[in-house]
Amino acid sequence: METTIGEKIDDLFETRTFFYLHNFERAKEEVLQVQPGPELVKEKQALLARIEIARGNYDEAIQSLEDKDDSKVLQWYAIYMKEPSERPNIVQQVSDLIGRESSLSGVNQILLANILVLEGHHEKALELLQHHPTLETAALEVEILLRMNRLDLAKILTERLNQLEGDAVLTHLTTAWVYLAEGSYREAEYIFAELSERHGSSDMLLNGLATAYLGQSKYQEADNILQELVAKNPNYPPALVNCLIISCHLSKTKEQKDAYTRQLKRICPDCKWLKELESFEERLSLFVVS
Repeated sequence: METTIGEKIDDLFETRTFFYLHNFERAKEEVLQVQPGPELVKEKQALLARIEIARGNYDEAIQSLEDKDDSKVLQWYAIYMKEPSERPNIVQQVSDLIGRESSLSGVNQILLANILVLEGHHEKALELLQHHPTLETAALEVEILLRMNRLDLAKILTERLNQLEGDAVLTHLTTAWVYLAEGSYREAEYIFAELSERHGSSDMLLNGLATAYLGQSKYQEADNILQELVAKNPNYPPALVNCLIISCHLSKTKEQKDAYTRQLKRICPDCKWLKELESFEERLSLFVVS
């Protein structure tokens, strides 16, 4: 990683901060208030589109990107997220673009890597992110390495980020992810709680805090947070997964567990955790004596 990685302090700093923390409503409020200089106009447009995509407002994002040739990757990403039937076509275009372009950077690099990750091509995504390292690409690298169960490499990269940009929000987030992965739940709890206190809570931060509580066997504390979270947003898959896990520890009723399962299947039919659970239950049923 090059030592040129750094956190940009400019008119879009607050917008990026809220976006990274998944506080998309605050991010949108911020970006609409900003009147940046000419050098940041395109980034503002891209951030606004990414915010709408993250909120599930795909049509709005796509409309805002029409007739903008330099935003085709953003359009691909929005279409990929909206239309499962279009994904093979989008993936082919992504592969063609990566094959043609020897050096991709900026938001294109991030979005293309995200598509590769969603398709399960982790190694290709990591290779792409090496083209032009930034704080955001490094944070995504850590996330991918953790998905690949390469905690050793994720820790090395996170330590490097702490040396270069120890005060950056993305560095705090990646450090919390690594703490969760290695079982340092108390340390992760502190980070999620501090980020929430400093910048406001979000689904991701609340779920991260609940996960940290879960790892410390603080089941009731975790459940309190998750109940508040799903009451506000019942369509957040990571929280529903944690709700199912805690339901077992707190001996909740079968009806409650089934309700979480149905909701998770409805909003995220391809949920990897749910498929693994169903596979385990199928294998387990083979040993049940009728």
